[in-house]
Amino acid sequence: MASRVVRDFLSGKLHARYRGDCRLHSCCWNHYCRGARVSKKYEREAQWKLVEHIVAALFDDPDVQVQSNVRLPAIRRTGSKSGRREIDVLITGSVAGQRIRVPIECKHLRRKVGSQEIDGFVGKLLDIGLPSQTSIFVSTSGYTSGGLARAQEAGVRTLVLSGANLDRTREQILEAMQSQVYVCCHLAKLQFQTPGELDEQDLLFFDLDGAYVGSLQDFLWQGWINGTPPLVCGTHSYTVEVPDEWMHAADGSPKQLRNIRVDYEVFALVREYRGQAAWHRLTDAGTGALERQNVELTFERARGIQVPCQFNTENELAQHLSSRPASASLTIGRQRLPKLAMHKGLLWPVPAEVIERFGAAAPEDREGEMEQFRESASNNFWNFDEAYASVLTQAQGEAWVEFVPIV
Repeated sequence: MASRVVRDFLSGKLHARYRGDCRLHSCCWNHYCRGARVSKKYEREAQWKLVEHIVAALFDDPDVQVQSNVRLPAIRRTGSKSGRREIDVLITGSVAGQRIRVPIECKHLRRKVGSQEIDGFVGKLLDIGLPSQTSIFVSTSGYTSGGLARAQEAGVRTLVLSGANLDRTREQILEAMQSQVYVCCHLAKLQFQTPGELDEQDLLFFDLDGAYVGSLQDFLWQGWINGTPPLVCGTHSYTVEVPDEWMHAADGSPKQLRNIRVDYEVFALVREYRGQAAWHRLTDAGTGALERQNVELTFERARGIQVPCQFNTENELAQHLSSRPASASLTIGRQRLPKLAMHKGLLWPVPAEVIERFGAAAPEDREGEMEQFRESASNNFWNFDEAYASVLTQAQGEAWVEFVPIV
């Protein structure tokens, strides 16, 4: 009964439903009414404090100090028992070496702010010795014509806070969508000329002294992390020119590998998270011009494994990002995935120990060894062993081989 009575009192239905109920005594009536009034009072105070918090956030800036609920001493007369008056929001900065203080009064009323509220604010400023010409008045409900006229006379700037639907939800909440765009590069085709049958050693390069400098896969991977091909979905073709001083076999003899051509397929992987967007605006009460705006986006990470969506062309990606069913959209990226996708999903580079195990295996067992690694959790975009981690750091910003685009 109690919760039902309070609920109906707040909704305005109490008189119609309970005036004739003999079980509701006068003492209970007074108790419920008093409790409802206290509840509404606390709710209103909480909303008022929220308005002050939003206004302070809108004016927050690295070059100024923003304080809330600042009590300043009254110099004209005693405004309270402590002789201090409270400023809702106080902005302190400096101009040409002089300290400037901008007091802000915040009102969250069910009616428009009139000349009485403006006069009260101007009187408070006179008490603490701050000029009204550098002050701001913020209202969530607008102003009467008399209030605007009085503020103009006193030099008070009048602003309206919108986007704060405080009576229902604390703030205007809309659906938001965050999209993280990762760009992956797949080695689709590799061709070259060699005078004899292809041997695994043909893809390894040494200098004239027989020192190992890298594999063809390493050169292609290093080009990818340095920007070739670009982060544009589609097919990209290049000829690869290896420096002459690296075109040697392990014994120092010249390598006969020539006319290296590579085709890449670049595609995007998009992971998305749903969230909420809240924004607040301060507009000039007289002209309606936007003064300040603050947008807050919050996102929750989905639990479990989320399978990203794949897009192979720029048109597909752009169409997806522009058609997201959300009032606010945030796109993060594009982030280049730091490994190169090779044949059957193998990601290069692979750990050195895998290469050693592959080389030590019998020829008939090598495919099985590589298949086992491809299907393992170690075949991922992020984990590098110590050897390749140092190579990754060294490779960024350098150009090992030259990529010439094929138009």
